[in-house]
Amino acid sequence: MKGITLKEKFIEENKYKIILFVLISIVLIIALGLIFAPHLFYDQWIWKHYIGPVVADAVGHNVEHNGVVANEGYTLVSEITYGIILVLALYFIYKLLKKLNVKIDGYFCIALLPYILFGPVSRVLEDSNFFKIPITYLFISPLIYFLIGFYTIFVLVLGKYMEKRFSRGKSFL
Repeated sequence: MKGITLKEKFIEENKYKIILFVLISIVLIIALGLIFAPHLFYDQWIWKHYIGPVVADAVGHNVEHNGVVANEGYTLVSEITYGIILVLALYFIYKLLKKLNVKIDGYFCIALLPYILFGPVSRVLEDSNFFKIPITYLFISPLIYFLIGFYTIFVLVLGKYMEKRFSRGKSFL
C-alpha cells in the first residue's frame, strides 16, 4: 500500500477547518465587496445574475436597478453557480443519507413524491399569479427548489430523530 504524503495527511486532519476557512473567505470577500464596491458586487453581479431575474420573472418584464437591467430567466453565471450548488448539495445529501442509514429504495422514492410534486405545482401556481409579491418570489425557481430541498431534508432528519426516539426498535414498515 502506498504511503500517505504529508500534504494528504494535513488535508485529511484539517479538512473541516479548510472547508470552513474557504467558506468564511468567500463570505468575507463578498461582504467587503458589497461594502467597498457595491456597484460591482451587488449591481453588476448579485442583482444582474441572481436577484434581478427573480424579480423580472415575478413582474413579467425586464427590471432595472441602478442602471443595470435584469431579464427573466437564467444567465450563464447563474447557471454555473446553481450547477455548483447542485453538485455540492447532492454530495452532502448523499453523505447525510449514509450517516442516517437511509435505505434508498421504492419506499423512499414514494415518500419523496409529495416533495417532487410540490415544486412544479407551486411553480404553476406562481405562473398563474396565484401568489402576490413578495410571497411570489419564494415560488420562482431556483428559490422554490432550495426551499423544497430544505423542507425535505428537515422532514427527513426529523423523521429519523423521531424513529430513533420513539420506535423502541420496532419497524413501522
